[in-house]
Amino acid sequence: MAKGSSDDGAGAVREQAGRGLVSCVVPAHNSAPTIGDAIASVQAQTYRPIELIVVDAGSTDGTRDIAADLAPEAQLLCLGDISPPAARNAGVGAARGEFVAFLDADDVWTEDKLAVQMEAFRTRPDLDMSVTMVQNVWSDELRREGEHYASLRRGQPMPGYATTTLVARRAAFERFGLLREDLWFTDSVDWFTRVREQGGVIDLIPQVLLYRRVRREGISRRNVTRSRTAFLDFLKETMDRRRDSAAEGAGEGT
Repeated sequence: MAKGSSDDGAGAVREQAGRGLVSCVVPAHNSAPTIGDAIASVQAQTYRPIELIVVDAGSTDGTRDIAADLAPEAQLLCLGDISPPAARNAGVGAARGEFVAFLDADDVWTEDKLAVQMEAFRTRPDLDMSVTMVQNVWSDELRREGEHYASLRRGQPMPGYATTTLVARRAAFERFGLLREDLWFTDSVDWFTRVREQGGVIDLIPQVLLYRRVRREGISRRNVTRSRTAFLDFLKETMDRRRDSAAEGAGEGT
């Protein structure tokens, strides 16, 4: 189901697509407490043209109704209880822009995020994608934890090699592939690893342009053991793939 779209609106988007239209994809699952802030941060972007795509992955808490009320202009894709990377891939499939950006429903962009990143594409025609620095922000129920980490690495700006900071040419997903939908916790690191292995050009903007909300109900926090296991599995798979590739290369050279 898509809301907020019409033939006239689609025509206007197509006319703008040649001028750097950015499709902003917000995947969400039971995100009623935070999705309003996420949507507002997309709507507040100083860069235009943009389109907003909200992908609801089986929410039961009113997320889709909030999104429809706050962003009637958006495409609203109401899907089943699918993985986060599957929701992002659905957004890529629905995107009409030359560029695609992702924002998790827990997080918020600064109002100049897209403007800064799109300037990087303007000055670097070879660029496949851009990421930015990230600042963690702890929710009220985790205030003491946030105070503990304030002077530590986790409380400082960090490079955001993650989908939620990403702006990529849509063609990059054709070149490097979509996100792996079976990876609930390591889809970003897997995708960026594949991009680097295939020679993709990535620019890190040295500015905090995304604020990541740390919540008690965050998916990784609620699944700590699964998240750690998934990361270890990813490391093993990557090492095995590189070892096999090196062996093949050595064999071809003999």
